[in-house]
Amino acid sequence: MTESLVLAVVGLLFGALFIVLRTRAYPTEPMPPVMDAAAATDHAAATVRRLCGLDVTGWRSFAVLHFDGIVDRLHHLGLVPRQREFLNGWGLQGSWRVRFIGADGSVLVGLSPRGEVVLFELAGDLRDRVVDRVLPARPRDGATDHGADRGGDVGVASDTGDDKGLRQRLGVPGGVWAGAEPVGAGYWTREDESTERTRRFRATSPDVRIEFDVESLGATVLRVDSLVELTNEQVPALERAEQREVLAGAGALLGSVLALVGGVALLAFAGGTAQASLAALLAVPVLLAVLFGEGGRFRYTAVHGYEGTQSWAAFRAINALTSAVTAVTLSSVVVVAALAGSLVAQRVGIPTTSNLGRQLIWGACLAATWLGLAAAGYALLRRAGLARVSPNPDRRSLRTVGMDLPHVLSLTAQSSIGEEAVFRLLAVPVVLWLTGQPLLAALVAAVLWAGTHSGGMVRPRWIRFAELTVIGVTLGLVAIEIGIVAALVAHALYNLVVLSAPLLGVDSGRRRVSEEAPTDARRVSATSAA
Repeated sequence: MTESLVLAVVGLLFGALFIVLRTRAYPTEPMPPVMDAAAATDHAAATVRRLCGLDVTGWRSFAVLHFDGIVDRLHHLGLVPRQREFLNGWGLQGSWRVRFIGADGSVLVGLSPRGEVVLFELAGDLRDRVVDRVLPARPRDGATDHGADRGGDVGVASDTGDDKGLRQRLGVPGGVWAGAEPVGAGYWTREDESTERTRRFRATSPDVRIEFDVESLGATVLRVDSLVELTNEQVPALERAEQREVLAGAGALLGSVLALVGGVALLAFAGGTAQASLAALLAVPVLLAVLFGEGGRFRYTAVHGYEGTQSWAAFRAINALTSAVTAVTLSSVVVVAALAGSLVAQRVGIPTTSNLGRQLIWGACLAATWLGLAAAGYALLRRAGLARVSPNPDRRSLRTVGMDLPHVLSLTAQSSIGEEAVFRLLAVPVVLWLTGQPLLAALVAAVLWAGTHSGGMVRPRWIRFAELTVIGVTLGLVAIEIGIVAALVAHALYNLVVLSAPLLGVDSGRRRVSEEAPTDARRVSATSAA
């Protein structure tokens, strides 16, 4: 009773510390104002009619928000504040991608927050269909290729057409396309004397360059594509740091796979009785969580992956099969880890499901302590200028991208249960069995666990790695002394709180204005979720 009371008091104190310091440690900031999905779909349909004359009314449509990976790299360099207007204008921090699917192909449209076109693609047979309508008698071959001026800074080729008019069609009055610079053009003259043009435009900021290719036939736009590049002089150092992180993550993943292979070997050759009920209890939520997220994953895949080269029925069937395989694979990993881990845990005396009440209290207290200390640590580091924490999306932004409490529960189940099954339920008992050293067992599992996480939006990245290593050692020792369930509960509650806090609008009073731009809303609370 005394222990429970002490743990409850400690948990309440650290939980209150998290509430007070959360926004100072993990700032939030809204995305650029964007249309909702229905408005974006309607605007995209009107854009298709304006650019190429196709009427996509009644076609299947899917819409998702897109965030360019270049923003993560700018966060790493601390350059987002001076790039905010440029990033928002061109939709790099949030632009709609809308896919319309018809009987003979599909159309992909990318729209910036202001509704300007940043991507346009006719897939399948639609391009030929559009061209045939523009030029009913055009020959299928025999065209003369006059090449293209790709000289970059050397200027525009002599036959460029009305660049200003084209930019007006792609943009809005006073929008970013008005400032895009024409830098090159090419054209193909056909035997029917029609001309298909490719124009190149460039948009630049102090650290980012976007090269646009726009293909057109007369007044009809056939394609808009772009290449985004980071031009800052710090890019080589950043690339080396990213390579080191990839190597560290690959090494940690390899260690995790070896641990899983060892678990299979233990089940095959070691004696004893594994806890099938524990394995089922952990695997079922993971299976359901993966299947629950199928709708969002399918929508994203349809937008970015369907090009009309296969039938819609085949595309749906392949994606359903892929999701089923993923769900079964992840839940199978949890089952193997739980069975093998419980088998070894019994041998080394690690509690699994015994004394559940005590384990639940310890887990809740540990989660609150982790939340409070992490918030205090990041708040101090940010105040001292020793760390940068990129903002999380605010509540309105999260709801715009479709994040809600069921999705939070799904993410929590996948991350916390899956990771704890492999690293605390399997790796800790196995290393302890082989070495007899509790601290070493907790440390090995913690380093592997921390290595599988990226630096998130914390810079420098080693701070996040150090945090997860310390927390991982603590979770490992708690698993050894108190029980596996305590570590699992601590991890799950921590993830649940940091993922749902921005969604629920939990705040510490006056909203702080962040010095950095909002992070990718698809990776909500990437700075803090483990």
